[in-house]
Amino acid sequence: PNLPSDKFNEPSPGPSSKSSSSSSHIRRSVSQLTLDPVPEKVSSADLWDDSLTSVHFESETDEAKYRQRLDVCMKAVGMFNEMGKPRRAIQMLIEQKVLTKDPQVIGTFLHQVPILDKESLGNLLSENDDFAQQILTAFIEKLDFAMYDFDVALRKLLYTFRLPGEGQKIDRVVRCWAARYHAQNPTIMPEQKCVYVLAYASIMLNTDAHNDGVRNKMSLKEFLLNVQNNDGGEKIPPALLEGLYPRILDEEIKMKDEGALLPTAIRKAWMLVKPKTSFKSWKRRWVVLTQEHIHILKRIG
Repeated sequence: PNLPSDKFNEPSPGPSSKSSSSSSHIRRSVSQLTLDPVPEKVSSADLWDDSLTSVHFESETDEAKYRQRLDVCMKAVGMFNEMGKPRRAIQMLIEQKVLTKDPQVIGTFLHQVPILDKESLGNLLSENDDFAQQILTAFIEKLDFAMYDFDVALRKLLYTFRLPGEGQKIDRVVRCWAARYHAQNPTIMPEQKCVYVLAYASIMLNTDAHNDGVRNKMSLKEFLLNVQNNDGGEKIPPALLEGLYPRILDEEIKMKDEGALLPTAIRKAWMLVKPKTSFKSWKRRWVVLTQEHIHILKRIG
């Protein structure tokens, strides 16, 4: 299925949002990437402290080399975020021997540095060349979707980086994610193309349901037909579709995690809950499971 590219376009963040990160913030974030070996006494917190007063280097040469590499990383992050040139930023890190040209190494870097601009990241990962596709695959493989509900996994993907507006770029990302989700959840989806079809159908339903400009909203029957009329869609269990439809209607799939309800969730569902200390009847509650907690809410939102 082909979706109009404007369905994915959102106002780009202003310049202030891209340039708001301080140099210390960049240092702390980039510190999560493992670079060349440094003295064992140097902690990750010390490494990116402006003062470096508590850090012991074996020699001034070691400290100078480290500061030089740190400066390269900071310039690369600035090029990635403020200039919107992620490919050039990666190339600079490779030329300065901070990264190798191994897609796995680059994918790890992109995954471990959370302050990278999500729009630039999405543009980099969706480029149409073999090297970019290898980086995309490496990056997606860093994300864990095992035992995630379908819509929760899709939400997690869309929170990680901004989908570009071009249809072909979206297609490359969705295909790669479909392979990853199916590999980790073979009992949920019978085939990879089922994941691909349902991802597009879910995004279309989300746009239809939460766009005030759409007057005639998609019904459950129309949603089922939209999925089942595509190659692979007929193999998706109807019960899964019938459960997915109200979940998307009740909670919008946002293209970024700001304002999203518990974006780190693994599973979400309505359940009947009865407090141990209460003699009252069972109550219907929206239950959200994350890695650390179980959240019980009276309503979605």
